[in-house]
Amino acid sequence: MSLAERVILFCWTYIFPIVVVVYLSIVLYEFLLHERRKKRRAKYLPKEDEGEFNESRNFKGIEWKDSTLPTEQEKIKNIPFAGATATLDSDPLKAATRFYEIARDRRSVRMFSSQPVDLAIIERCILAAGTSPSLGPEPWTFCVVSDGELKAQIREMIESEGSDASKDYLTAAPHLVLIFVKSSYGSKTDYAEEATSIATGILLCALQAAGLNSLVTTPLNCVRLGKLLGRSVGEKLLFLISVGYAADDCQVPVSRRKPIEEILVKY
Repeated sequence: MSLAERVILFCWTYIFPIVVVVYLSIVLYEFLLHERRKKRRAKYLPKEDEGEFNESRNFKGIEWKDSTLPTEQEKIKNIPFAGATATLDSDPLKAATRFYEIARDRRSVRMFSSQPVDLAIIERCILAAGTSPSLGPEPWTFCVVSDGELKAQIREMIESEGSDASKDYLTAAPHLVLIFVKSSYGSKTDYAEEATSIATGILLCALQAAGLNSLVTTPLNCVRLGKLLGRSVGEKLLFLISVGYAADDCQVPVSRRKPIEEILVKY
């Protein structure tokens, strides 16, 4: 047998099986990785038996848009922009100081009065929150609960989630605003929760500017609360805000905020 024949026989006997095993291992790994990704997506996608959320219980005036980036055809053409025109004062420093005074006056309250709050005020504040920056279509939905029985159910669900503390503010406040976010199922470009958090901050400032008091919480029993309001299984409850006027005997802790020197770094 020639040298070339011996080399071919050697490769066929020892090296070729190794190459085949390595190739099959790579194929199996890619298959398992693909199946794992499918399961992760399926975890967040709405189930067929759940159906879409009940439109009749969706907050009036706010429509969900799919959390995907707009196509070239859907992109809005640029228009001229004159800069900020609606300000608190014509003097920028005075305007900034005035806004700081409004924001500094905001406190989280847990004692609400029975004084009613016009729903139109809440709607206008949510309209302001809807101007928040977002990557693509807005991923948020604001659900306003004013019905007494529904607020009582929400309170019962939250109090049953491992806490003995009574949360009177959930039924005492005239309105509850539950903020849901719908993500694009784990996409690396998905900043839905960050965008919704910014919108929530704007809402808190708008409520304060309107003379209302609020308490923002992150309830634990999110899934049951979403089902109670008929929300889609693809949505996540991010925040719950109690809104109203502080009770006459309301008390809050002494405010201790860091000075500007401790939160600002200049370069």
